[in-house]
Amino acid sequence: MDPIKKAMELARARRGQVPMAPAPRASIPVGAAPRAPRTPQPVKIPLSASALKLPAINLDLSYLESMRIVAHESSNPLSSSFDVLRTTVLQEMEAQNWQSILITSPSPGCGKTVSAINLAFSIARQEGRKVILADFDLRKPMVASYLGFKPAKGVEYAVTGKGALQECLTVVKAGGAELTVLANTGHVRNPAEVIASRQMKNLLNELKATGGNPIVVVDSSPMLVSDDVLALLPQIDCVILAVAEKITTIPEVETCERHLQASNYLGIILTKSHEKSDGYSYY
Repeated sequence: MDPIKKAMELARARRGQVPMAPAPRASIPVGAAPRAPRTPQPVKIPLSASALKLPAINLDLSYLESMRIVAHESSNPLSSSFDVLRTTVLQEMEAQNWQSILITSPSPGCGKTVSAINLAFSIARQEGRKVILADFDLRKPMVASYLGFKPAKGVEYAVTGKGALQECLTVVKAGGAELTVLANTGHVRNPAEVIASRQMKNLLNELKATGGNPIVVVDSSPMLVSDDVLALLPQIDCVILAVAEKITTIPEVETCERHLQASNYLGIILTKSHEKSDGYSYY
């Protein structure tokens, strides 16, 4: 059956998960029973989108393509897979009044960062939709590298109070899409403690409170390399697991799914698959 046991039997239908209505190329079953929607904690100084005056960077489109970032442009046929993922995910998030989604993987090299960036760009292409892409992989951050820019400040400044959040955000533009990025320069000490801190919770609430009611797409560390994701999950509304053909094993997925039972687990992204020309499938 593989790849990865047909994306773990269409994302664990055997556990009583209820599948969403099928999309033309993919479907994502809802995970465990949804929790009640969270009410964001109040932020001392909510940020206004018009007051941010963020620096803007026009990204190199040829570089993005070389890094498999394609969803910024609807004319790229490869973006359609991420558009299917976007539509399915947003339907569930809007129904539950969720605002943040985390992309993780069992191990490194499974395409979680590429998937997170493409999902963020696909969402951002929708008219009037605001998206913040946050790199909370405090061990090996890759978002800025995949986008092709070097942030002066990032998560570590915002979460430790060294700088105001608006100093750490960058607007990036590519094709027909615009994202706000909270990148990571890779200088975070004691990442597990930072992830679990009250300051990180406040940072997430502050991101949600920025103007335009943004969707916050979070790229995290792989689940099985540390306890970072487990510490972050209670602060996130829903989660998707990226698994890679010929890299991820079935026992690894089973372990991750056990950890995700108490979360709003939306399903699996199958990456690096030879079954589809674009190398991405969703279950």
